[in-house]
Amino acid sequence: MLSPAGFDGDFFQESFWKAIHTAQRRVDCYAAQATAAATDLQQGSIASVKIAGGFGPIRFEPGQMTWLQKPTAEGIEVASRNFAEALLQDQINTAIAALVAAIGNNATMVNDVSTTGLLTYRALNGAHARFGDRSADIIANIMTGAACHSLIDQNLANGQSLFQAGGVTVVDILNKRIVITDAPALSVAAVAGDTPVPAKSRALGLVTGAATISDAGDVITNIEPRIETTM
Repeated sequence: MLSPAGFDGDFFQESFWKAIHTAQRRVDCYAAQATAAATDLQQGSIASVKIAGGFGPIRFEPGQMTWLQKPTAEGIEVASRNFAEALLQDQINTAIAALVAAIGNNATMVNDVSTTGLLTYRALNGAHARFGDRSADIIANIMTGAACHSLIDQNLANGQSLFQAGGVTVVDILNKRIVITDAPALSVAAVAGDTPVPAKSRALGLVTGAATISDAGDVITNIEPRIETTM
């Protein structure tokens, strides 16, 4: 999710009521009476952490712009535009790294098929299956370009053409959105002894709001025009 809202301080916590599904039961009226265990009404919390980043400094000489017969403002515009793109890219990569760490620390939610060295539809389906009837909440799969093309290769080898629409080969995983990005956290370094060395990567299955990327208007810039202009 993209959001313009921020929060004060380094951390933000939001509380919510936990489900009380364990309170549901069916009673056999012919069985002996027994004490029913109490279900406590409890709250949990969602914790967010603010991560700071830096960009630059970017340097250019006014003489450079004079040589190119370009106005100085054009150099600042180019640097600013690239800064905006680089900032968003860094925020997305940081969010993916946080998601990899959070999900990776919950072994029951990880479907590790790295020994095969190949990402398959069965592997992704197996990961979704770990959520049982809540798997429908997963709306997007995040993966690298290489992982996506691995799935396309499987499509091309499919004699029944199960993954073709209008003559175009498509990647379709349970009709969920696919986000392709070569974020550093999705790549897995090869382990010594792997034969052959597989190109390992991670794929994330995410629900709505799994991560929020926010620019709260706290970008601080400093431009110093001297012999060299530094931003």
